[in-house]
Amino acid sequence: IHMPNTSAFWCLASRQARALPWLVHWHSDVVASTLDKRLALAYRAYRPLEQRLLARSSAIIATSPPYLAASTGLIDWQDRTRIIPLGIQPAPPPLTTAAKAEAEQLWHSNQTTTLRLLSIGRLTYYKGHQVLLDAIARCPQVRLLIAGSGEYRAQLEAQIRQQGLTDQVTLLGYTDQAVLDALLASCDLFCLPSLERTEAFGVVLLEAMRFAKPLLASAIEGSGTGWVVQSSQAGETVPPHQAGPLAEAIQRLANAPAQRTRYGANGFSALQQDFSIERVAQQIATLYSTL
Repeated sequence: IHMPNTSAFWCLASRQARALPWLVHWHSDVVASTLDKRLALAYRAYRPLEQRLLARSSAIIATSPPYLAASTGLIDWQDRTRIIPLGIQPAPPPLTTAAKAEAEQLWHSNQTTTLRLLSIGRLTYYKGHQVLLDAIARCPQVRLLIAGSGEYRAQLEAQIRQQGLTDQVTLLGYTDQAVLDALLASCDLFCLPSLERTEAFGVVLLEAMRFAKPLLASAIEGSGTGWVVQSSQAGETVPPHQAGPLAEAIQRLANAPAQRTRYGANGFSALQQDFSIERVAQQIATLYSTL
């Protein structure tokens, strides 16, 4: 039985399920957030079931070495855990003329722009968009688009107004996939400024690599985000929560187009070799054969 989410807990009560080998696909710990304390309280009730499930498993998949090393849930089960990263289709999807035109319209600004910076993700507590806005306030010729919806939108809109960034930054809200692809294809740099291990891997980094885009991400301790960037040599990492180093990295990369091209090429190559869905599926199938 392949167990990718918490619905697998029902197997603990099934005699038929207990007769089969279990493979747990571990995407994330229940992270005790410093920004939202409710998760820590909920985990007290959740952990006993979690540990019973892991004790019964024949094998566990974790998605990156740093996440496994820091995982409180997997600390007693590392001997049965194998690293298999997440993956996506490596070929860039075709772009429609309409989507490309809409993307160009979204990038338009009344200010002079030297860099198109894109960030994609829910507008929520751990994504770090507030830190990214603080950094952009120090980078006056950078155009930033943030695609995604969430409960932090009003807070971010207020920050944009207060910092005088209305001509420089646009919150796009929910964005159609075809337009997202066109934005990825037309940006100069992709940024994932997340703050906590709740950002366990960052599949969106792979989506940017598919378009050979350089990456700038937070080096979150115990998260896979920094590992994806560093292992693929697809870009640079900066400390989370710190607008200064983030702004410096944005400015540095804005002035280094050749370096951005190298990072993008490295990322595209790494996606084909290490993060393609075909390779990931093959590794999982091989693990199945050992159970």
